[in-house]
Amino acid sequence: MNNRYALILLGLCISSSGAYAQTQYASSELEGIGLLLANRNISHKCEKDTLTDKIMHLGLPLFNMSGNDDVDAVLRYIERVKLHKKLLPAIEAKYLSDDDKIKENGLLTIGESPKSDYSIDNNGTTITVSCGGWCISFPNSFSQIYGLNKKESDDYIYYGLMDRKPLPQKQNTITVGDSIVKRIGESYMIQGINTDKFYIRSSSSDSLVPVYSKEFPIETISNQLLSVIDSDMNLDITQRLYGYKKRSFSLPMSVLADYCAATGCRPYIGIESADDREIKAVLVYRNNFFSYNHLLYMTIAVEDIAEKESRATADFYTYIPTHNLKSLFSEYE
Repeated sequence: MNNRYALILLGLCISSSGAYAQTQYASSELEGIGLLLANRNISHKCEKDTLTDKIMHLGLPLFNMSGNDDVDAVLRYIERVKLHKKLLPAIEAKYLSDDDKIKENGLLTIGESPKSDYSIDNNGTTITVSCGGWCISFPNSFSQIYGLNKKESDDYIYYGLMDRKPLPQKQNTITVGDSIVKRIGESYMIQGINTDKFYIRSSSSDSLVPVYSKEFPIETISNQLLSVIDSDMNLDITQRLYGYKKRSFSLPMSVLADYCAATGCRPYIGIESADDREIKAVLVYRNNFFSYNHLLYMTIAVEDIAEKESRATADFYTYIPTHNLKSLFSEYE
């Protein structure tokens, strides 16, 4: 289990008490559900972070969790929505379904044992969960499924990054030569955003060594940002927040790469421009399951390439829906 939700230690209780008045919540949505639970005798799940005592999940006890972070987020969403609707008057429950574009057919009953015989269909824009003769469908939206507003989403990734520790770095080999081997990777939306990797054939053997040299700045940066080689680069990040606000912080590139990999995001890189002074690149972390993207517009000084603890600056945009991304890439076509 890899994401921020799963990294914390959870205390799990099946509760019938609504005494949550003094409790901290992971989101305003959970807080609203907690207030509705006050003095209501409804059996429900309550999952807490044992370090902060924050409530991370409230929901009806419908499903056994699978151990897959993405699937479990979907199951928790259904449990949370079903509890929320149960606490609301019928007309308000209908508004909740209409506003969140939730469509439900059939009846999912609460039995003695949570259900494991469900199936999930994810077509990229809509997720449908079926169990027996019952099914529910809703938009594939990270913020809706995790129950986070835009500000909470901004904080979610920030604190996830701040909680993560750098991995031990290996010594990268400095490569020289003039024979580059390019391994064509996968393109994302346009040809200029891709996973192409670069190697030099070793002079002492027939093996391929990843490019890591000032002589080949673009190829070296591509390898670093795609984690082909260990990155000792440090990032000075400006996170663009909801309401035209911003937050500045610094962290190792390896922390960002590790966090994004752990949350199911795959990197793609495009080179916007390059001269003898600096390289401007766009780095996209794509989450295929939830159809969102993290986007970094980066500037790297050429003189820093292949230097120990080099630095780069980046504007950081998070949780961009995939269907909104195409227009941002038009300049690379």
